Amino acid sequence: MQPTLDVSTEAVRYGRFVTKQWLVGLLITELITVLAPVSVLSARFHFPDILREPASVALPLFAANQSVIVPAYYVFMLSGLLYLPMSILLRRQLSASATQTAGNLLVGLGVATALFQTIGFSRWLFAVPYLADAYEQATANPTLRDSISLLYDTLNRYAGMTIGEHLGFLAMGGWTICLALMLPRPNRFARWFSASGILIGGLIMVSIAEHFGTAQAGLFGLLNFIANTLWSVWMLVLAVQHGRQ
Repeated sequence: MQPTLDVSTEAVRYGRFVTKQWLVGLLITELITVLAPVSVLSARFHFPDILREPASVALPLFAANQSVIVPAYYVFMLSGLLYLPMSILLRRQLSASATQTAGNLLVGLGVATALFQTIGFSRWLFAVPYLADAYEQATANPTLRDSISLLYDTLNRYAGMTIGEHLGFLAMGGWTICLALMLPRPNRFARWFSASGILIGGLIMVSIAEHFGTAQAGLFGLLNFIANTLWSVWMLVLAVQHGRQ
């Protein structure tokens, strides 16, 4: 007697396999769309220090390297949008080890992270080029340049620091903690990996204290750099783990 093929079981297995392949691809793509722009902007735009420089420094440098900076920030914006499909696939992939509430929370935080980061990055695509061009043309008009500088600083404070960084890092840190808590912990390494994700997410959230401009702002800025570097390594390990399963 020939064994009966359980079509429904095979369909479920195939669905999980396809989800895993897409998920690994998205995790790797997320890392690429974060690290590639950072590399380009560091070399051509003094990123991230330029984010705290006045318009008189930032706008001329932006204008001189606009053909490289704008595409880099476009890729950066895509890294924020990727939180949407990543969150949905992670909820599906981790449904066996996490509650539905945790999965829904992950998606909600992913939506928030995508929204905040996209707003923050997109200012460099349309608003800043307009301001840089106007600033360059106002060479003989110091009053107009002062007005443009005020607009640039206000835009950076609101779209950049408030929405893109402050709210963006709050959502990103919460997303990382939620994801770490959803991961299965069958062995010591898995438990350590989950705990490290919680720690990294917490460090990202704490680092937003930089934005309050206290005497320790520089220290919190350094903490943010360290936390984001650790986050990239953590996400790479996560992608490798899912690829091996």
